[in-house]
Amino acid sequence: MNHQDWSVVELKKKSKIDNKTKLINNKIKAASDRLSKLDDNNDNFNHKKIDKSTSNKIIQARTALKLNRKQLAIRCNLKEQDIADIENGKLLASDTKINKVLKIMKI
Repeated sequence: MNHQDWSVVELKKKSKIDNKTKLINNKIKAASDRLSKLDDNNDNFNHKKIDKSTSNKIIQARTALKLNRKQLAIRCNLKEQDIADIENGKLLASDTKINKVLKIMKI
């Protein structure tokens, strides 16, 4: 039995808990980094609305032609609410509805 080696060898295996906690910690750190980037970003994301002068011109032209909003909406093939939004300055400035109204009103 001299040819056999009976010395004790210890093998250690990494526990699954250590790997899981490292994985969870990495995910938490990545998420917190993304959130901090969002918090640091101070951009202004407001859309450009219609100028008051443009909406006033539309109102004056409509009243000069003695039309109400409903009649103007029928002429422009739009909803009455769209005309109200244009006159109140709630629609976006680059909207095609505004251009349609301006074209029909010849402004």
